[in-house]
Amino acid sequence: MKNGDENMSEIIFEEKTEEKGYCVSVLGVKLDNGVVVVVTDTTYKMGTLVLATPSKLPEIGKKAISSLLTAFDIKGEVIARAIAERLAIELGTAVLAIVNLKEKDMEKYRIVIKCVDNLIKRLKGL
Repeated sequence: MKNGDENMSEIIFEEKTEEKGYCVSVLGVKLDNGVVVVVTDTTYKMGTLVLATPSKLPEIGKKAISSLLTAFDIKGEVIARAIAERLAIELGTAVLAIVNLKEKDMEKYRIVIKCVDNLIKRLKGL
């Protein structure tokens, strides 16, 4: 490995969860000032983009503020915001979430959230 490459595996991660024939993948990069994640049940590509940051106001409590970037698909706005905000709150950092989910079913979303929870546990362990 060249200089600096030995730490590359610590900042690039992939988490997969499969249940009942439904597979969800999360690919991400941990940056010094945030996390970029791609959540998909098909292939890694652009989808609904949401930027979320944890609130710094004590009056608001443990919440996140998010913005939808409408350059691409906005059909998955609700689940994309939920994912980005949850990651921002749990990790205490800015999160850019790119969400590309073909399935739009509550049972499938439970599997997506399980995958995100596994990712949170993994990142908190780093």
